[in-house]
Amino acid sequence: IHAYLRPSVKAILPELGKYAEKKGLRVKLYGGLNYDHPLFDNIKSSNDGFIEDMVSSRLVVATGGASLLGELAYTGTPAILIPEPNQIEQEINAMLAQDTYPHIDYIIHSDFTSEKLDEMVGTLHGMGESYAEDGTNDAYEAIEQYIQGM
Repeated sequence: IHAYLRPSVKAILPELGKYAEKKGLRVKLYGGLNYDHPLFDNIKSSNDGFIEDMVSSRLVVATGGASLLGELAYTGTPAILIPEPNQIEQEINAMLAQDTYPHIDYIIHSDFTSEKLDEMVGTLHGMGESYAEDGTNDAYEAIEQYIQGM
């Protein structure tokens, strides 16, 4: 499980640990949080294999940040989003992602349990399918054109 969690949702970690244990999975916890659990690997920096771990994970558990949603849309990695409380933008992002992508669902952190997570994961489909095009070359060309026009 690839988890990117902020301090405001640290409360879900015991339930995430229960789910991981039940499924025989490890949790790579990104975001600079330290959590003492035998199945959790605390990773300090998002630069330490973040994307590689996301692509190879069975599940991503994260907040509803816009950048992460783009990465999930491109990779097709199944995800459960937990918007940070009182972050309306993340709540909207999570609702839109749930409506748009069959491999993404969301839950508010106060409703999060290992049983609910298991139920939600069972409804996800379309895993591994990319729902976004790689726009790297187009972005590079646009920057090049901008610089040449200066």
